[in-house]
Amino acid sequence: MPMAKYSEVENGLEIPLSGGWELDIPPGAYRAPNLSPDMETGIGKFSDGQLARALRHSVKHDGSILFRFMPFQEMSDDEVTALVSFLKSQPAVKNEIKNTEYKFLGKAILAFGGMKPAQPKSTPPKSVAIDTTIEYGSYIANTVANCVGCHTERDLKTREFTGKPLAGGFRMPPDPFSKGYSFITPNITPDTETGRIASWTEQMFVDGFRKGRMIEGSLCHGERFLE
Repeated sequence: MPMAKYSEVENGLEIPLSGGWELDIPPGAYRAPNLSPDMETGIGKFSDGQLARALRHSVKHDGSILFRFMPFQEMSDDEVTALVSFLKSQPAVKNEIKNTEYKFLGKAILAFGGMKPAQPKSTPPKSVAIDTTIEYGSYIANTVANCVGCHTERDLKTREFTGKPLAGGFRMPPDPFSKGYSFITPNITPDTETGRIASWTEQMFVDGFRKGRMIEGSLCHGERFLE
């Protein structure tokens, strides 16, 4: 996504998912593809099944592996269907994006089978009812919003988790959208000594998500987690 468009998102405007965001990490330079339904440069030429397979198994239309930045293996069938339907309904934008370029490490990982298609840990549910239960909160934090993916320390070379779930410590390197800053995700467990949310009220938690970006360049959905 071009920087000019990023400011529009900041102001609450919906823009086409035409790709372009880039993240340069040890395995390679990863580029977000055009997800608009353009027939030449986007997803318009792919079937619903191909898109669902990419979401559920991290396999591209040509059978190659997708690096799992945002894993959706456990997402319900209904939500996968809704997501594919939404993408296919958006305005088509012609925007050719360069393919991801793997470095030596990334090529070695692929060559020696270090990255394989993802599989759901169990049979994904057909649907999940919106609720206020701990179970639904777990589904959101671990499956949809992927809180655990950013707020758990991990190795960017292997993508494997190296820390305890939600205990923070994951370093996000500088990129064009972070204004050159790097961020280290905090501990969002309720630990009384090191957890950021231990003393929060419910309203403070809600405000953390709804009052907008608190730190310029932050990639976090709830920016107060990074204060």
